[in-house]
Formats: sequence, structure tokens, C-alpha cells
Amino acid sequence: MRSGIVVIARGGSTRAESKMVADIHGKPLLERLIDRLKLAKRADCIILATTCLPADTELADMARAHGLLVYRGSSEDVIERMLGATLTYELDFTIIAEGDELFCDAEYIDQAIEVAEATGADCVKTKDLPIGSWVVGVRREALEEVYQAKGDESTEAFARFFTEDSKYKTSWLPPGEGIPPFNPRLRLTIDYPEDLQLAREIYGRLELGGRSTRLMDVMSLFEQDPDLIEVNAFRNDEYYARVKERTSKSTSELANEKRGQQ
Repeated sequence: MRSGIVVIARGGSTRAESKMVADIHGKPLLERLIDRLKLAKRADCIILATTCLPADTELADMARAHGLLVYRGSSEDVIERMLGATLTYELDFTIIAEGDELFCDAEYIDQAIEVAEATGADCVKTKDLPIGSWVVGVRREALEEVYQAKGDESTEAFARFFTEDSKYKTSWLPPGEGIPPFNPRLRLTIDYPEDLQLAREIYGRLELGGRSTRLMDVMSLFEQDPDLIEVNAFRNDEYYARVKERTSKSTSELANEKRGQQ
């Protein structure tokens, strides 16, 4: 089984402007994410899936400079970019690393690939990890089916196309020993300026202290200084409201809309 990591990233963020090239303690966010993904041992390649817009050439060039493959596709359809990268580089199983999931961990990437190989699952997803550290893996055939069936609306929150449909076999990865219970106020995702501020604080404290930035060390930092959570926790109401709006229609409703248009 050929497995790879597809990084979904583009410029043009309205909430945290140019976040993928924003400085995170001395390196652009995209480079920080690449460094983390390269720790995975089971992936055969890492691919940046960005858009064909001229503004995203900078991201494509940065990715190539750090040894990544590149796929450029739709500026709006996220699943098209996932599938395009998967087919172009002949992946059987694709780990999706969204650009704002800076703290996704190589340990869970390797686990997801191992579970897919052992069980034949269509989708493998982490469970109860902090926002901003999630890992999702999907099998190529399932991704092709979802692309054909989905509607034309925004395809953000893509994993629900698999987890909400019983036809797809989904395996869940538990948080693992040492990871505290899920805290909905803790946000590691990069969506707002305050999220960038927290990421800089995390990298600064850990690197200056000579520690790694693996998820376990990040969570230990919050245990040592619980006040860190307040840097961006107030953004959660807005974040969850936006997620609710994006997912107001079920995946079956979106699919039915597409069938009605054909």
C-alpha cells in the first residue's frame, strides 16, 4: 500500500492574513508543519496540495525547496485538491494534513497508516485530541466516491463525508496514554491572529528549553502553565459557530442536491 501525506494549504486567509508564511519563532508556519510531518516514518511521500492561483506560487516554491511534491488545483474545492494529489502521485491511502493543523503529530500519522493496512478501513481518524492536532487518513477509492457524490458547496470539514456515512468503514485512534481529556477551550489550530500568538509562545518556550514540540510536550506545557489556554480560548465561540454554519447541511443533503442538478 502506497501511503502519503497531503498538506492542504493556500494563501488568502481573511482571519489570520498570510498565515501559512507567518513567522513561528523563526520559521514560516508551513515550514514548521513540514518539519513535523517529516518525523512520520510510514509515509512514502509528502505533497503540498495548493491552488492554481498566482498568490500560492510562494507556497509551492517553499514546499519544493523542502523536498515536497506539489499538486495545484481548485481554489475552492478542497476535496478536488485532495483527490488530485492522491491520483497524481498514485497513493492508495492519503493522510490529510490541513495547513492550520500545525500540531498534528507524526505518531498518529504512522498509527493511521498501520491501522489502514491492517483493517482496510476507508477512513482513519484521531479522537478526542485538541483542535489543531487532528489526523485523518482516507483510502483512495473512498475519496473518489465522495468526490463524485458530494455537492458543489464548500467542502471544508471534509471528514464528515466519511464518518457520517455508514457505507464507509471508519476506524478511530484514541488519544493515547499521557494525553489529558479533551478540553473544548484548548485550541491549537491556526485560524486567528491569537492562534499565531499562542503557536509562537509554544515554540519559543519549548525550543528555548531544549524540548521537542511533539504533542506530548505541548500538552505538558499547558499542564505546567494553565493560563496559556487563555491566549486564544475566547475565539472558540466564533470558531464553533462558523463550523456549525459550514456543516448546516448533512452530507446526504449535499449529495441529493448534486443528483438533482444532473
